[in-house]
Amino acid sequence: MVDTFSWNDEADMIAAVVDWKFMVWYYPNVVFIDADIEQLTRFEKDGSDGKVGNSTAVNLEINRFGPSNISPFPAMLQEIVKKKQWEEAIRLCRFAKSKELWACLAAMSVGGNDLNTAELSYAAIEQAQKVQYICYIRDIPSQEARAAEMALLRKQVKEAESILVSAGLIYKAIMLSVNLFRWERALELALKNKTHVDTVLYLREKYLRQIRKRETLKLFLTHSAGVTLDAEKIQLRMEAEEAEEKTARARDGGGLKVMQNRERQRSVESQRSR
Repeated sequence: MVDTFSWNDEADMIAAVVDWKFMVWYYPNVVFIDADIEQLTRFEKDGSDGKVGNSTAVNLEINRFGPSNISPFPAMLQEIVKKKQWEEAIRLCRFAKSKELWACLAAMSVGGNDLNTAELSYAAIEQAQKVQYICYIRDIPSQEARAAEMALLRKQVKEAESILVSAGLIYKAIMLSVNLFRWERALELALKNKTHVDTVLYLREKYLRQIRKRETLKLFLTHSAGVTLDAEKIQLRMEAEEAEEKTARARDGGGLKVMQNRERQRSVESQRSR
């Protein structure tokens, strides 16, 4: 139960007394970007010994960044990130040697679409799967597809879909919903854009066979009635879509990797110069 809480008057931080614990969230926006690491971005102090104090005293402490043992680095990091000084932010985290600070920077860099900083930050807090996912995103040749994947990383599914549809990447938008088991939305997109309707019906049918279930969704019952699905033709069309993406990746990947290597080299040189 929350007994009292207050926003800091100088930085985007919130503190509260929750079940006799004094907590400070160094970067509250993390819940809208990556809630999985929310626990890593907060400071906790056990107040069961009665040292938390009454609500008036707590509010006074909160507005002074809380107790004296609360680090000033999170507020400093926020100011640096506001200026988009990502290399400076990385140096601060390395100096502080704090997992909480790295977690904050991970969320901030995802929100700011800085893949290099996000990769370093997630690696620092041992989030291997997200490091791999960010590496996958970086290799995507299409700027719109990369933006969609970043939105998906932030769990903004509707935003990711909107980006793909606006860019004309309808197949990717459909497969996004398929991979998230949003079957009705996948079929709605296919019907609206008059493409890959049979693909969605085929993948849905294949999925139901695997889990040994019968179709219950009205939209699929309506549009699959009397339809004969040519599995070979559908597979060939899907392979063609994927081959086209791989071709674009190979065509644009070389230049993309050169740019990424240059960015990393500039980051290393900047750190050495300091």
